[in-house]
Amino acid sequence: MDVDQVAETLKRSGITPETIFICWHTNKFDLTILREFLEKGGYTGILPGDDKCFPLIPIFRKNVPKSLSMKLEVLFQVLYPAHNLIGHNHRALPDCQQTRLVCDCLDEMFEKSDDRSERWKKKALRCFYKKSMVQQSIADWLQPDKKRSADGLAELPIRNKRPRRQ
Repeated sequence: MDVDQVAETLKRSGITPETIFICWHTNKFDLTILREFLEKGGYTGILPGDDKCFPLIPIFRKNVPKSLSMKLEVLFQVLYPAHNLIGHNHRALPDCQQTRLVCDCLDEMFEKSDDRSERWKKKALRCFYKKSMVQQSIADWLQPDKKRSADGLAELPIRNKRPRRQ
């Protein structure tokens, strides 16, 4: 797309200087680059300023364990394990849809459990993330007739376990 097509597409989609952008980044650089691209082509006043752009990764880093990856495709699977958007990453529309859903989750998690929507209340989360949910493995594809359960995994011996720090 050339600059004229980009400007027309943005206008047609309803983007204005008042639009709020959420993005799965650590900074606002993509919005800045797009704004500069449009300005060089003679288009101003289409995109909002940086004050209307909210990168979500820094917010999530403050609120989730460091051991959890901040890759959108990983975090989305943790928050929405059975969603049909899983596996459709690195394409504009699915990434935007996943980012919006992750942002919705963040909003919900800042509320008390009783004030959250049904999907994010403690009781629903406990049911949703029950023991029977197990990570898929290559064995599931090679031997689909054999079922695994989380209970069976708990009985496996743990080798080379390092002592915990005190």
